[in-house]
Amino acid sequence: MSHFAICAHCPEELRPRADGLVLGKTDSRLIPTDEEIDMTTTDIRQNSITAVCEALDVPSEDWPLFSRWSAGPLTPKALDELNYYVDVMIADRCRRSTDDLLAKLIELEVDGEELTVDDIRRFVAALVAGAS
Repeated sequence: MSHFAICAHCPEELRPRADGLVLGKTDSRLIPTDEEIDMTTTDIRQNSITAVCEALDVPSEDWPLFSRWSAGPLTPKALDELNYYVDVMIADRCRRSTDDLLAKLIELEVDGEELTVDDIRRFVAALVAGAS
């Protein structure tokens, strides 16, 4: 894609940076500030945990819990809290079928064996930790 085609699709506020990237400019205005990097990192982290919550069909009022669990390393206490929450979600999915990721994990078989509750807990914990 040519420089002009890229710039034609680039939002106005990003054009100086796009120009610099395409043309190889090293203008200091093209390098993001620490504040911009921090904001971008925060946005990515928030979007990641939002995607996890949506995939698991977590009620939106509980998203702050998942955001807190994903914000740092999962301590033993935080992991216990998350596992308890997942246990409740599993029990709920067993009572009423849904079409979310957790329901699919409950129904999943690997080599003819269903996943155990511990397998599902580990999978959810990995998703939450990976969203940080």
